[in-house]
Amino acid sequence: MNYNQTLIVPNGIEHWEPRITGLEVYSGERDGIILKPTEMGVATARWSLTAKMRETFIKILMQA
Repeated sequence: MNYNQTLIVPNGIEHWEPRITGLEVYSGERDGIILKPTEMGVATARWSLTAKMRETFIKILMQA
């Protein structure tokens, strides 16, 4: 797993780019789904899926 990686950009300057190393999935209120991407075990964001997004997310998981 790469936590951070040095990259070469077109102008030649290197910079650090964070890498998502995990995804936590929780059930929320009223059958909602909450996604939390994590970097080195620390949640970096929190996304709450709408009903339509939830259906699409479940279909994608079932295909995997």
